[in-house]
Amino acid sequence: MENEAINKKIEDIPKKSMRDTLYGNLDVSVKTMDRVLIVLFILLALSLIIGILL
Repeated sequence: MENEAINKKIEDIPKKSMRDTLYGNLDVSVKTMDRVLIVLFILLALSLIIGILL
């Protein structure tokens, strides 16, 4: 009985998306953070490519 009540409470809690978990507490729009992360990944890829070529 007690486990059923706990499971019901867990099911009622809405699941957070990965974005909300990562930067939900920051006062920045989701689009802006997505753009920042995309730019960082592009810079990381470029630095790896340049490092391999040189």
